[in-house]
Amino acid sequence: MGYCIDLSRIGIGEYKNKLKSRTLIPSQMILKENMEQRFACFEKAGVKTVADLLALLKRPETVRELLKQECLDEEYLAILKRQINGTQAKPRKLDDFKWIPAEVLKGLQRHGIRNTKQLYAVVMNGRERRKLFEEPGLDKNELLPLLKQTDLTRIQWVNSTFARVLYEAGYDTVGKVQKADAKTLYKRVVELNKAENLYSGKIGLKDMAICIEAAGELEPEMEQEV
Repeated sequence: MGYCIDLSRIGIGEYKNKLKSRTLIPSQMILKENMEQRFACFEKAGVKTVADLLALLKRPETVRELLKQECLDEEYLAILKRQINGTQAKPRKLDDFKWIPAEVLKGLQRHGIRNTKQLYAVVMNGRERRKLFEEPGLDKNELLPLLKQTDLTRIQWVNSTFARVLYEAGYDTVGKVQKADAKTLYKRVVELNKAENLYSGKIGLKDMAICIEAAGELEPEMEQEV
């Protein structure tokens, strides 16, 4: 699969069914309205995969054509585009993982690795991974927490800070988050933050459910490598 979800492998019908069952925030609930009619319009426009749909939504000329359909409007298309874009995990700068030993980060930089997407690509390549573990000054045991937190940043909306929170809470890979119970994960995260003050702001039970669902879209590839 790689660091990001491959949108070309998700059919438009499959995506419609995923949206039906997804937990959405109030501003996204429009995505569940008139789904059959709206997705029929996309199929009529030749859309076969989510990658096709995103490409269509990025072109002003095709958006103008879509807006001629009564069931489609600018607000809906903008929110749909934002939702699809949001499924593509952003590479996080390794410098943001300030709790990781500086010598580990410097060792990775010597390999030209400066963000989580680059690190994930190396970890998933057996030959490159072995070279990395043999690098002088890069202790595998010190590197392992960063590798696991890199895996967690593949989950939609999980940044470096929340990757650390999940890791410290014992949900240290995508596979473990996928299997989590939302209430149990929520309770553990709240307790952990109360004890260690890892993040500011509020995270709710619904946020945990969304995080688990987002993790479910990914292949738990890291489990086999670390």
